[in-house]
Amino acid sequence: MLPIEAAVFLTPLALLTLVLSFYEIKKSQREIEQKKHQIDQRIYETLILREVGERIGYELNIEKILDTIISSLTKLIPYSTASYMLLTDDPGKVIFRVHLDEAVNRKFIEAQTEPMLVQLNQVTGKQYKRENLAESLSGTIVDEGTRDAMASFWSTPLIINDRGRGVMAVASKKPGLYQGEEMQVLGKILAQANRAVNQLEKVLATEKGKLNAMVESLADGILMLDSNENLVVVNPAAKRMLGLAERENTTIFDVAEALMGKVDIRTKFEESLKYDKLVTQDEVLVNDHCSQLLVTPVKDSSGKILGGVVLFHDITTQKELERLRQDFTAMMVHELRAPLTVARGTADMFMNNPRLAGEDGGKELLANLQTSVNSMLALVNDLLDVAKIEAGKFQISKSRNKIGEVIAEKVKFFQPMAGEKKLNLQAKAAENIPEADFDRERISQVLNNLISNAIKFSSAGGTITISALLLNKPGEFRPQYSGASMPEISCPAILVSVSDEGVGIPPEKIPDLFSKFKQLTPSSGTKGTGLGLSIAKGIIEAHGGKIFVESEPGSGSIFHFTLPA
Repeated sequence: MLPIEAAVFLTPLALLTLVLSFYEIKKSQREIEQKKHQIDQRIYETLILREVGERIGYELNIEKILDTIISSLTKLIPYSTASYMLLTDDPGKVIFRVHLDEAVNRKFIEAQTEPMLVQLNQVTGKQYKRENLAESLSGTIVDEGTRDAMASFWSTPLIINDRGRGVMAVASKKPGLYQGEEMQVLGKILAQANRAVNQLEKVLATEKGKLNAMVESLADGILMLDSNENLVVVNPAAKRMLGLAERENTTIFDVAEALMGKVDIRTKFEESLKYDKLVTQDEVLVNDHCSQLLVTPVKDSSGKILGGVVLFHDITTQKELERLRQDFTAMMVHELRAPLTVARGTADMFMNNPRLAGEDGGKELLANLQTSVNSMLALVNDLLDVAKIEAGKFQISKSRNKIGEVIAEKVKFFQPMAGEKKLNLQAKAAENIPEADFDRERISQVLNNLISNAIKFSSAGGTITISALLLNKPGEFRPQYSGASMPEISCPAILVSVSDEGVGIPPEKIPDLFSKFKQLTPSSGTKGTGLGLSIAKGIIEAHGGKIFVESEPGSGSIFHFTLPA
């Protein structure tokens, strides 16, 4: 056994050891609690960032992002109220949302409102007041029976894309809060959310720019209205069709005024949204534009109607084409009826008098019959050629030929016709033009059309010249008339030209000359099927060449076509 003195000596030592052990245990417990708290903070930070990331991934709604952060704040810090102020598209309105985690009185809410307003005005550069706040409360109730005042307060500005957009704050009845690591975590979460929103806004701005560029470039008129009938999108085509191109700020009232007496656009819009259907009107004539009107609702991913789109589909060209087709059909019926009438009448005469063929007048009747049949056959062949060209089945049969010989033949053939109108018809083919591969019959057909047109539209005493020359390099050819639009010519090429000193062609009609159903109809009133130049264009392009015209009213016209040399 130890002596009593030793035992007395060891007792304070044992007590000291016990005390030190107790403090070590407490220290270890504090460290464990601290580490647990840090782990909880990181878990909270990870969870809230993931939730914010998912929220941003689905939609860019800053209100919902802030609501998500506020609803999870209790896992990080204690608070009585968590709130935010956020700017809206309405310059006179600020969202002020307050979430109550515990009951507070009205003075408690007002105590945090003032410093938040001050900070909001600092970050936005505005002067918002209490009357600008659209307040909404959530969580527990406001209880005027509570007497606790605000003892702790913390706020931070919301900066998105370098612009002050709002303020977020937390407040509590307990003093001495919001000074630890928790606020750093909250600041980190807000900074992360801010970066994500910034990045998404840039992506959305890029995509919006692409969409706006597409809408701006559409030939059809586009209007978009929200559910309150506010005009949010109007493209240049719509302004042009409605005669509103000069107005910078277009409203639904401007649109309604432009369509007054033609269509009630607001009624159409309301009908479309009310019954959730496409509403149409086949023809609306405004400012010389004939349009088909279509109104359809616009919905979000959940099916909620956000507004509607009004489309003005310009059918002016279609209506014009339909008119041209009707005119062409009437003209073709007339052109075929005349020779058919002659043929039928002649056939009836020979049926009634079989001996007529042996009489002098019989031969003349047969000649007229042959002319009528040839005329009908030519019309039918023209129609077949156009059909083949449009179907991409037009074929040519090339062989080695001299263009000078073809031109000489055509001049000889048309001399009698030119002589009847007292016109001078001449050929000028350069001697250095080599033989080339082309369809002799089809090129003759092109020259027939161009020369016959030149004779039709020339006055007595004029000169018609068919010329040919060899182009060895680009830029060697120069137009005779100023302002003429020349295509790019691949060289070497043979250039064939038919020039006249006739009435000429107005500039506005030149682009339509080689279109189907378009006729050369100057003031002389000369008629045609409108197919000749269209067929000539198809023949020349099938050879790999170009056909074009230069003209000046009152001076004459020159039709050119090229053939690869």
